[in-house]
Amino acid sequence: MTLGDVYFVLFRRKWLILGFFLAGILGALAVCLSNPPQYKSEAELSLSVLEAKSISVPGEESRPMNEPSENSIDTETKILQSLDLAQQVVQAMTPAKILAGAGDGADTNAAAYLVKKGLTVESTPGSSVIHITFQHPDKAIVQPVLTEIIDGYFVKHFKMRGGGVFGNFPTNETIGEPSAKISSEQYDAYRRICARLVMLNSKEDDFLTQQGFTEENVLVKEVRSQIANAQKIKTQLEEKYPPLASLAMPLLNMARGTTDMANDLPNDCIIQSPTPPLKGWSKKIVKTARGLAVGGILAGLALAFLLELVLAAR
Repeated sequence: MTLGDVYFVLFRRKWLILGFFLAGILGALAVCLSNPPQYKSEAELSLSVLEAKSISVPGEESRPMNEPSENSIDTETKILQSLDLAQQVVQAMTPAKILAGAGDGADTNAAAYLVKKGLTVESTPGSSVIHITFQHPDKAIVQPVLTEIIDGYFVKHFKMRGGGVFGNFPTNETIGEPSAKISSEQYDAYRRICARLVMLNSKEDDFLTQQGFTEENVLVKEVRSQIANAQKIKTQLEEKYPPLASLAMPLLNMARGTTDMANDLPNDCIIQSPTPPLKGWSKKIVKTARGLAVGGILAGLALAFLLELVLAAR
């Protein structure tokens, strides 16, 4: 087939080709209109830096970590996409804030699934860098939620790779408190809220001193709101179960130690911190729309030349 033949087919079947192209464009528009653009925040993590760090566990020698394999990258990706991590984010941010602008309500499970649905984790073959995107209809939510996801991920990573040191909090017996006075449920609730207070205070200090955020920054305001809420819960527990108050200092000191070890990990691992909110379609929607548009014209061209070949063979 000569170049002249190609021009002849294009001219003769121009309406067929144009029809398929327009059909592809309409399909792309339908995809975009049925999936309105949302606000998104993006971040990048280096797993090679994370894995290369030595983790010191009290009472044990530091253990150098190996370069990440495909399996380990897949594992870290699954941690980021886990429903468990999404639920932790919801507990930190509250369901009402997560569901604001997305149907509202205060259902914890619905909020966790919304966080999980809005999160996209991508890795490039042969690279240890993972790209994380979080999308949400509410502009004020995306950056704080992604920050919370990354913080929660590092804690989970440290917990898994550091020998479970996050679970090594003092027990009632080791700090001298008779177990008869406090149930294990009450103790666990108090231990968790103390650990959360330490983590949030550390995060506030990092925002103000290390990252240079002002007190008017949305992330600073958000973390201070969470600190106030955690402090309120701690006070309520102490008023309801007075013996818990005597455990505050041992628990807070232990939590500070483990939080400091976990905080050593992110400094060099975050290539790109969560970006300010930007409105747009997800990569999946863009790829689908682009595929429909390009696929339309390719299908038109393919059918046009196929018809000419069939007619020429007769």
